[in-house]
Amino acid sequence: MTKAHGMWNEGGKPDVKATACMTNCAAHVSIGSFLPDYARNAHENLALQNRPYGPYRGVDTTRPPLARMPGKGAELIKVSAAESITPEGLFKKHNCQTCHAPASRAIGPAISEVAAKYKGKADAMAVLQKKVIVGGAGVWGAVPMPPHAHVPAGDVEVMVRWMLTGK
Repeated sequence: MTKAHGMWNEGGKPDVKATACMTNCAAHVSIGSFLPDYARNAHENLALQNRPYGPYRGVDTTRPPLARMPGKGAELIKVSAAESITPEGLFKKHNCQTCHAPASRAIGPAISEVAAKYKGKADAMAVLQKKVIVGGAGVWGAVPMPPHAHVPAGDVEVMVRWMLTGK
């Protein structure tokens, strides 16, 4: 081993003086992996030389390469957040399930109890929407319903309709 070059000592003279390596550089370098056509099947089928399980399965070199990855370039379906939330999802989002279970009494009445009590009443939607937003007490015992003024009115309407009709 020799120490007579610039790469060993910090104060030493560099052993390269070329500047050609710093010109005509590629503007964009893409890191990836591919096999050129001439080498595609040079060592037989790579898929058969790898394990048939796990993340690295090897490419089937007996077939031509894919023009594009599966799923790339496919048209995406746009769904707004409002369309994708179900009444059950809103019920969980606003933590209603903390006090109200589907079929059994928790802290407050069960959803089935509310639906049975207000079944056939014309003003049920309005009464229950107001009860959710403003709060109330005495209808289901000593435990009061706290106000939920922060819940959007549209969400309240969807949840109350779901509680009363199941839709």
